[in-house]
Amino acid sequence: MEEPLHAGATGAPDLTLPRTSLLATASAQGPQGEGPGRLRSALLALVVTLTGALALASLSAPYLARLGIGEGVADSAINFVTHSLFILGGIVMIRASGLRMPRLSPFPRKRGGHNLRRFAIIATPFALVAVATDLAPPFTKVSMSPLGWALTLLFQGVFVGWSEEFLFRAALQNILNQRFSGGRTIFRMRRGTFVASVVFGAVHLGNAFLGQSVSSAAGEAAFALAFAFAVGWYYEKTQDLAGAAWIHNATDGLGTFATFLFSVL
Repeated sequence: MEEPLHAGATGAPDLTLPRTSLLATASAQGPQGEGPGRLRSALLALVVTLTGALALASLSAPYLARLGIGEGVADSAINFVTHSLFILGGIVMIRASGLRMPRLSPFPRKRGGHNLRRFAIIATPFALVAVATDLAPPFTKVSMSPLGWALTLLFQGVFVGWSEEFLFRAALQNILNQRFSGGRTIFRMRRGTFVASVVFGAVHLGNAFLGQSVSSAAGEAAFALAFAFAVGWYYEKTQDLAGAAWIHNATDGLGTFATFLFSVL
């Protein structure tokens, strides 16, 4: 999960993809070998997206600091740009894999209340852990301009979930589950869900290249891994990207909001 002021999850558009579209796409792969080729193209797009975002963040941060832009404003600007690349990269991955593009809806799908119960079961503990972690002693008040706080809260509470869940769940997880079809599971998750979750957690180690300590980045990566397993399971069962995005936003956003309150009071 992201720290309040830096790119990272927790590690985002009814971007919901019907299960039938996965089966239809898998059966229409075409000549043998086309499937692996599409997978390679999609994974290449993922690598380009992640390395490009990391390079952009690491190179632009010192430049913005020299311009005298406030910390919250500069960090938020970097976060919005890099996570916009996540959405673009997810679109390229989905197109390259031959999957159908998800439909857009801002609200989680209810489906008789099952999704909402799953939403609450996952969102509540992770949001509470995020708040407790951000406020854990020794707590240091964060000084930011009103604009910096507004942009930070907007990013952490709204944008991060849509961008990261679109890339890692709607794109990567669906693509891998299409490729690793069959009944085999790992810890009761489909293999694609497991692998996508591990990738999501590992990506947060990149925060060590953005000024975060190695121990802090490792702790964040471990939290992101546990979060990804839970949200990946939710998305696997529901294909509800809006729900996954708002679980993510609740986790990052509430932690950031708690930091804001304790900093300004």
